Amino acid sequence: MNPQSGRIMSFPRQIPFHPAATTRLSQPSNPDNNPNDRFIKKANRKSVSTCLHYMVLLVMTLVAGNTSAMPTDTTIFCGTIRNSEYKIYITMDFYHQKVRVADEDLLGDMPGYLGTDDSNRRWFILEATFKNNGTVDLSFVNDDGSEDFKAELIYYSNGEYLLRHLKGSPLKTVSQKKWLKLPKELYFRKQ
Repeated sequence: MNPQSGRIMSFPRQIPFHPAATTRLSQPSNPDNNPNDRFIKKANRKSVSTCLHYMVLLVMTLVAGNTSAMPTDTTIFCGTIRNSEYKIYITMDFYHQKVRVADEDLLGDMPGYLGTDDSNRRWFILEATFKNNGTVDLSFVNDDGSEDFKAELIYYSNGEYLLRHLKGSPLKTVSQKKWLKLPKELYFRKQ
């Protein structure tokens, strides 16, 4: 049925297939007959070699970029670190990024999470990127998905870790059934 009565719907005209138009591409060409064929072959070789050059360059850059930022000691950002003053902890494995959060199997593997001793509320670490040998950039989101923030975790040679809030929502946890806003800089120690 036509949506508007009295109007006739027309369809675009179909263009018939002409096999003669494609035979030139499938037949081997003779460079003596057409001087443009030599130019096309040379241009194709050049574009393929340029494409391969850039692909190799991209792969080398990615490999070199990731290995230079990856720390040599792979135990620094793996395990659990704790802040006893605020009763919070961070469970992490930034190297393999295969941390499973208890009772949150639906989320799958992730780099880690921040939890509290007083409640089951958590901040999930969605992304962990190494800046250098002792610093990791982190992206957090709360367990409701309503707030998020960016931070960096810095490791010091004395065994301390500093979590520095950079931007986004404030870091809040539940302590004794009340929301507690945490400072922008928190120190942790490995358990």
